Amino acid sequence: MKEKGMTTITLKKINREKVYQYIYQQKETSKLQIVQDLQMGLSTVSQNLNELENDGLISRNGYFESTGGRKAQIIKIVEDFRISIGLGILKDMFHIVAVNLYGDAVATETIELPYESSDAYYSALAANVELFIQKNHYDPEKIEGISIATQGVISPDGNVVTYGDIMGNANMQLSDFSSRLPYPCHLEHDSKAAADLELWNHPQFDSALIFLLNPNLGGAIITGHEVHQG
Repeated sequence: MKEKGMTTITLKKINREKVYQYIYQQKETSKLQIVQDLQMGLSTVSQNLNELENDGLISRNGYFESTGGRKAQIIKIVEDFRISIGLGILKDMFHIVAVNLYGDAVATETIELPYESSDAYYSALAANVELFIQKNHYDPEKIEGISIATQGVISPDGNVVTYGDIMGNANMQLSDFSSRLPYPCHLEHDSKAAADLELWNHPQFDSALIFLLNPNLGGAIITGHEVHQG
């Protein structure tokens, strides 16, 4: 009996995920289109749509042009249900960008703040990030995390910059950011971050060379749909 119950719960989760991912991929769709393409029953699709809408994950606003019958309601995901923050750390400034669930930049800002390995620098950076979030009216609970891209070689565990002659940021720690920002934080080489972005925007890429044109030339290699070096 318990096994049967668990199987039913698992199936419901799978169907919910399928419906949400279909809407995400289509960007705009209708209930009938979901039923047809996913080959699900109308009642199953309706139940999942109601649950997703109640959870704030999708919206139903507007209608498609009529093809002769009743107009179909437009269904979309709520693109800002989660927001991710990206930081680009440079020698004399840092960039902040907020991206939605599609990876679209929805807010950007550049702040002049010369890098130095000090508590004052990291505290000022964190204060500016929090101000950016407040100014754009993002609910802190919606912040998925913060990715920090910097010029320097990152340790395999992602916790420290092991080589940073360009900025003088050797020994920059992930904890320098995570201890001051109440969100999951991730530290990355800026060239690798640029290559990851290209893979996000062009998932068909299998092999490529990425060049990052800042005051200092950077680059990364994509082979087998993975970034191997930044």
